[in-house]
Amino acid sequence: MLAFWILAFSRAGDAWSIDSLRRSAAHANAAPLPPSGEYRWPVQLILVALSFVFCAAGVAKLRASGLDWITSGHLGILLDRVQYGISDADPLLPIGSFVARIPYAPHLMALGTIVFEAGYPIALFSRRLRAGIILGGIGLIVGIRVLMGPTFENFLLVNVFWVPWDRVGAWLRARLPVRTDVQVFYDGACGLCLPAVAVMRRLDLLRRVAFVDVVSNWAAISHRLPDLTRGRCLTEMHAVTSDGRTFAGWDASRAVARSLPLGWVIGPLLAVPPAPQIGRRIYRRLSARHAATCDWTSPSSTEGPTLS
Repeated sequence: MLAFWILAFSRAGDAWSIDSLRRSAAHANAAPLPPSGEYRWPVQLILVALSFVFCAAGVAKLRASGLDWITSGHLGILLDRVQYGISDADPLLPIGSFVARIPYAPHLMALGTIVFEAGYPIALFSRRLRAGIILGGIGLIVGIRVLMGPTFENFLLVNVFWVPWDRVGAWLRARLPVRTDVQVFYDGACGLCLPAVAVMRRLDLLRRVAFVDVVSNWAAISHRLPDLTRGRCLTEMHAVTSDGRTFAGWDASRAVARSLPLGWVIGPLLAVPPAPQIGRRIYRRLSARHAATCDWTSPSSTEGPTLS
């Protein structure tokens, strides 16, 4: 709940959201947003809140019981109560009593609980100890669910804010093979093509799509792909896959979707009838509506063979 409220008052939608994609479409030529501390404080505040929750639990145990919470048989008794159904808990595995009988196991588990809970805020300041403390906190949540029953899965989800996702993405892209799965040829002066290309650029996380403006690069395109014609490319967006297949209009969008991570989810749905027929009809109508505003020469001078 705290995490959601913090995000609600932040600019979280500037990165990945429906709003950010709409802004990309509305301002296709706008520069990307620069790095800013405005995008840092929500993550840090969520992590501070998470740290205080863990720390408060450990401090409460020490205030109520002191070191007796570790040295006594309290935790072993709790495991037995769960095992024999004395409490309302619902553990995943009925092994609480077995664990309670292992010499010193309850005491070591109680010690680990206090150390990781009370010391959790250290993860905010120490990069060296951060991974161990976070993994320890995750282990506590999993162990409580497995042996004792109470559920704290929400705390597991909040741990995603510890991950520097921008660095993870850069690391993955640096290790993925560099290749182009599909080339997209579009009209750089068209009010319909520019927003579509801007959105596809945002979704091209793996950098598998090459976008080529037909208006400014036609000489190079015609030399490399003589089967394409300028008039057709200006009328409809074209996509040429790495295996040489050519698609136009709605089918070009489907070809691009196969190279986008999000397209792996929605791409199969676009192939189920009557989606292709409806998509082609909508694309033709939108293309005809925007044709009057596009700045390109008459296709009569660009006739030539086309690929179907």
